Amino acid sequence: MTPMFQARPLALAVALIAAAAAPAVHADSDWPRQQPITMVVPYPPGGTMDFIGRLLARELSDALKQTVVVENKAGASGNIGTAFVARAKPDGYTLMVASTSIVIAPSTYKSLSYDVLKMQSLARVGYFYGALAVNPKLPVANVKEFLDLIRKPGSDIKYGSAGIGSTAHLSGALLNSMAHGNMTHVPYKGGAPAVVDTISGQIDLTVGSPLVEVQSYVKAGQLRLLGLTSRNRSPAIPDVPTVGEFLPGYDSTQWAGVYMPGGTPPEIVARLNQIINASLNKPDVKKTLLEAGIEAAGGSAEEFTRFTASELKRWTSIVQDIGLTPN
Repeated sequence: MTPMFQARPLALAVALIAAAAAPAVHADSDWPRQQPITMVVPYPPGGTMDFIGRLLARELSDALKQTVVVENKAGASGNIGTAFVARAKPDGYTLMVASTSIVIAPSTYKSLSYDVLKMQSLARVGYFYGALAVNPKLPVANVKEFLDLIRKPGSDIKYGSAGIGSTAHLSGALLNSMAHGNMTHVPYKGGAPAVVDTISGQIDLTVGSPLVEVQSYVKAGQLRLLGLTSRNRSPAIPDVPTVGEFLPGYDSTQWAGVYMPGGTPPEIVARLNQIINASLNKPDVKKTLLEAGIEAAGGSAEEFTRFTASELKRWTSIVQDIGLTPN
């Protein structure tokens, strides 16, 4: 028998092995019928990301005719839940709604068990507006007066955040650095305690907290909203200025997006992306988001992948510029 004919059994064996392995990289024909889909929210219940996760879960459940279960896996500024999703089987049954923190963490933690660029970026949900909200007893009525106050030598102004390395922490640190201010950061285990202590006067302000988490207190007169930390004004409250209007170049725009484990079959990615975009285009969904201080976005998975990479680069530069040491 010639070598040519001897090679044929080996080639056939390789082909059979490849064929047997094929289902591992393609969507199961029964998806999503085999089991409920899990939408991981890597933050505690009740916050902005939890709100977005539950809204999307409802929309996906209606479109797919399948149960979508929201599971809060909070801790370490979102890293615990993110690591869980990164390790999950890429079969289309695990999703995660994440915030800007997902691209901040690589610069603020010495080591992570996941690489955001190796995860599957699914869709950008929207931008949400961060608030510069102060205790009403602080003697400032607008952003300009606030900037003047924190620049005074010896001023002892304390701002709170959801923790070291959180988006709110960096929003405040960036503001303080650009304004050459004298603010002191007070980290909390979550954004809600920081807001509560701002109301009670234990600290002076919260900066970068999502608007939805402070607006009820603003309406009740328990907090004074001076401005927004985002690039643009909110169409829901157009009279409220941005910090950047008084501090040129300041931009701490936050966003939310959906991710999946890397290697998720492209046909599943395409289907879920289509559903999310269709949902974000619904007038009632847009209105619901806007009332919560979130501007709907959307776009392709490829666009969101590029956006994730660019935001990772931008926030890495910000962390380096303000001199934050990874913990």
